[in-house]
Amino acid sequence: MKKILLLIFLSFLLVSCQEHTEIIVNENTYLMVHDQSEYDIDSYYLDVFLDESTHRLTVTGELIYFNDEQDYNELYIMFYPNAYNPSEEGYNVDVEYISINHKPIDYAFVGYDATSMLIEFEETLEKDDNIRISFKYSFTYWTFDRIMHQDNDYLTMFFYPFVALYDESGWHNDEYTFFGESYFNELGDYYVSINVPKDYQIATSGMALNTTELDNRKRVDYYLGNARDFSFSASPNYVNYHQQIDDISVDIYSLGGLEPEEQTQMFQIIEDSFSVFEDYLGPYDQTHFTVEFGHFYGMEST
Repeated sequence: MKKILLLIFLSFLLVSCQEHTEIIVNENTYLMVHDQSEYDIDSYYLDVFLDESTHRLTVTGELIYFNDEQDYNELYIMFYPNAYNPSEEGYNVDVEYISINHKPIDYAFVGYDATSMLIEFEETLEKDDNIRISFKYSFTYWTFDRIMHQDNDYLTMFFYPFVALYDESGWHNDEYTFFGESYFNELGDYYVSINVPKDYQIATSGMALNTTELDNRKRVDYYLGNARDFSFSASPNYVNYHQQIDDISVDIYSLGGLEPEEQTQMFQIIEDSFSVFEDYLGPYDQTHFTVEFGHFYGMEST
């Protein structure tokens, strides 16, 4: 039922005694990164710019990676937008810079589909330590699958870098799969600002906190805590429907809109789904829930 109805549960160098520092990503005060020793969960600070004229997404950000597993002398950073290259000239992901704890690093895409980046340390990254990974890159949207555009409708999953998991099977730097789930990752906190044309609406797994008008564009700040991933869809063609179901803020975004009886039916299905899933799995731990009807039906995405 979840797949059919598109219901989404919204979801180097090492640190020692470092002085307190704060960094603002892209001079955006919402994206304030603190002293990384304070973090005990992977934390993403992402400033995202959608260029509808070129169908490109630019991402500037900081990832505080918290190592809660074991000592490491290497790790892999995953860049899944590199799995397919619409231009067929070089890589799809164009990296402007990447650094660890403020120091630039040498990097190269590796693996069969060039979606992972191997980082080797001069010193051991010890368990319960963390590192700050800074980056800026851009990529072109595909015209299919889960990083796609159709005209000015955008579906954006797996767009940010994350550190691959390690277990008894080794590193899970698996190549991107165009069918089924694509990755295995840690839960994290997400602080994300998305810059889009002013007439666009954004359907996302995060909770909108603030909107800033920017001439003919706007920037919306989102937060999503303790979640598996963050994704968003953006379009000037969405019709939005909102309803409060108990203590949960519920939004439906639909390309083309819904008839009144369809709206009533969908909100009832969502309410019934909460009842069933909470009986079997436990309380829903977010304050918001988003459903999106777009070009892909049957995807567990925003």
